[in-house]
Amino acid sequence: LMSGFILTVFQLIYEYAHVDIVNRRETMRDVCTVKERSPEMRHALRRFGDKVRSFRLRGMLFFANCVSFKLELEELLEDPDAHPPKFIVVDFTDVVYADSSVWDVLANFSMRAQSAAASEVFLCALSSALLEDLSRQGTQLSLRLRMDHFQHSYLHTLERLEDEVLKMAPGQEHGLLQASDSADWRDLVDIVARGFLQGTSVVDRGELET
Repeated sequence: LMSGFILTVFQLIYEYAHVDIVNRRETMRDVCTVKERSPEMRHALRRFGDKVRSFRLRGMLFFANCVSFKLELEELLEDPDAHPPKFIVVDFTDVVYADSSVWDVLANFSMRAQSAAASEVFLCALSSALLEDLSRQGTQLSLRLRMDHFQHSYLHTLERLEDEVLKMAPGQEHGLLQASDSADWRDLVDIVARGFLQGTSVVDRGELET
């Protein structure tokens, strides 16, 4: 009886290890927040929307089913044909459990992303149970994670990052684009400036489609 129970447990672990824990992969182009923006600003956000990459996780997260997610995150920094995103969002809205290995993966990746590509990783929409579990992992691990949006909803986090994209200017040490893209940056600055000047053109972007 005991051997049968153990085999069943291992079978469940094996099967769940092959479940994709990422429910949706999105960029800023894929999501409409509810914050009002001028048409010029919305155009700028669509144009530079790939500078924000989101991973919307689901279910129970543990060492076995997080391997592919870890590799996918690392590929963001290693793709020779694309600049790494400036902001990476990991959404926990639909996550019910995460073991310590998950926090280790995210903490280590956050440090690597910051040092290798000046990319910032934000975790958002953590439930009270997840926050309590994270607090038990120790302060050393918590200090490697950005805490800005732990309790913010996914939508609110994206709105804040939209603001960051719009206010970033060329010439900064960690600008979104490389020097070769300075012409694109000049276009972005011009677009955003016109949006601020045309205060009467602000429209509702609509609600997030799920």
